[in-house]
Amino acid sequence: LDPHETYNGDNLDYAYLAAESLYTADLTHPTNAIVPLLAAEMPVWSSDLLTMTIALRDNVYFHDGTQFDADAVKWNIDRIEAIYEAGQGQWSSALLNDTTTGVNGTFRISDVTVVDDFTVNITINKLFVPMTAVLGFMGFCFLSPTAHADVATQIFDPTYDTLVGTGPFVYGGKDGEEISWTA
Repeated sequence: LDPHETYNGDNLDYAYLAAESLYTADLTHPTNAIVPLLAAEMPVWSSDLLTMTIALRDNVYFHDGTQFDADAVKWNIDRIEAIYEAGQGQWSSALLNDTTTGVNGTFRISDVTVVDDFTVNITINKLFVPMTAVLGFMGFCFLSPTAHADVATQIFDPTYDTLVGTGPFVYGGKDGEEISWTA
């Protein structure tokens, strides 16, 4: 259920119950347009199309009471990179691996800068047209840095650990094959 690691569609669907991403697809729109979810608006791109400035919603809290802010975005992206660098991430290999830089590639995001409490800059190594859509992918859901501090650089096991996000459901735990949720 760790959204930063899993690639299985069912597991991502479950993770998306508890955790959300910066953007999402508007399924009511004929083209499934990308729209803000945890972001306050669509990103503003620099003139060289390598840095996106993202304003965040300021009224969002993780289920543990931690406020969703620019530090949480940076913590999550740093975690995704650490998992990627350790070879643990399944989906990040496909979406965030720039293989044009070498055989094993490099992490596509080169820098995350906290501008203020509710603004973050994400810089990529080179032009990557679907970057906004990637930030809306279920595998890019945000976890509470407070609740997940002990797994900042590794995947977690939901049998023993928790899944704390900002989504519409609170993860209640796993017992064998049963997963419980509270709206």
